[in-house]
Amino acid sequence: MRTALLLLPALLPACSGDGKDTDTTADPVDCSTRPTDIPTARGEIAGGYDDATGRFVFFGGDEGVPVNCSSQTSFVKDTWVWESDCGNFREVAASGPSARGRYAGAAGGGKFYVQGGRFRDGTSGDYTLRPDLWAFDFASETWAELNGDGPDRRNNHAGAVVAGGKLVIHGGTGSTNGLSYSPLFVDTWVYDPASDSWSEITGAGGPGRVFHALASDGQNRVWLFGGGDENAFSGPFFKDVWELDVSGGTWTRLHDGSGKAPDGRIWPNLAYDAAHDQLVMFAGHDDRALGNSNAVWTFDLATDKWTEKRGGDVVDAGANGFCDFPADFVAADFDSPERRYGAAMAITGDGRLVTFGGKTDCGIINDLWTYDIAGDAWTRVLRATDGESCIRAYDDCTALCF
Repeated sequence: MRTALLLLPALLPACSGDGKDTDTTADPVDCSTRPTDIPTARGEIAGGYDDATGRFVFFGGDEGVPVNCSSQTSFVKDTWVWESDCGNFREVAASGPSARGRYAGAAGGGKFYVQGGRFRDGTSGDYTLRPDLWAFDFASETWAELNGDGPDRRNNHAGAVVAGGKLVIHGGTGSTNGLSYSPLFVDTWVYDPASDSWSEITGAGGPGRVFHALASDGQNRVWLFGGGDENAFSGPFFKDVWELDVSGGTWTRLHDGSGKAPDGRIWPNLAYDAAHDQLVMFAGHDDRALGNSNAVWTFDLATDKWTEKRGGDVVDAGANGFCDFPADFVAADFDSPERRYGAAMAITGDGRLVTFGGKTDCGIINDLWTYDIAGDAWTRVLRATDGESCIRAYDDCTALCF
């Protein structure tokens, strides 16, 4: 479950890390005592950040390495925290949810929630869908199982946390067949930790989606971007933006995806940037020639307009065929992370994205990057041991992957 950390002296600062500002009046942190391991490469995960503790957490996922771009599932149930003061990962010993991927995960109110998801023992056959709900407490680093008597079993859905630490989940599919996304759910549910109970927002009018992304302002607004429907294998994918007023119980489409907007995509990451009242979108798998993306876009909630912050990699030679990528498949943006989807991402209180893992053209990855939204700059904190393209490591490559 562990991989030795590479280039340790360059990655772990002596007293402060990449994650959050350091109080110069406080005692210095001895980073030399921190663990030097990082998680194995994986995808199908979600993550959350807690400003009070300065910790980023993700759970489980699928660490099966694809063969010829076909999934070889191997689900895990480990919990990892990244500590921003020293920039190190640490595995949490506390037991929690059972192994799974494609769950809805979101953080808020000092908790990180994991709801639903799918599992199978082996690389073929139907999946088992999880009905349960769990909460990870950032302060005590313990898991607690909560009331799972609410939404139907599902996977490929998304979650966000609003005022009162309430978890909102939307969409997904009840299919146990990896080749089908039907039935497609259109429902929206809210879990209230104060009463340990679920309620459905009936008549909300939102879109039916899988592989979409949700984000929240931590109050009563939730936004949805992208995803697919029953045709998520082949597309087209969606690029519209929706807003849910949780108190009013209504979804409203803010942008239909026309004009200047990101390409339609599945499994993007989305976060709310409070300092600029905007959404920040990263990565995902589009339905064009590029496929996996490492672009960064922002959506201004005052004007309902998209801005491309970083274009990332662009198609160069293109693919030779299915799962056959030449070394010059793309012109790479080496100042951005490897292109990916199904990663964990969260936003810090000082306006930085933190992202780990995901699925890439070359399998699954286990690097960690931060992105300064105001400064438009990526910083690689931990280098991947798996999943990067050849051109990011060597000058002489005959194929995109090793």
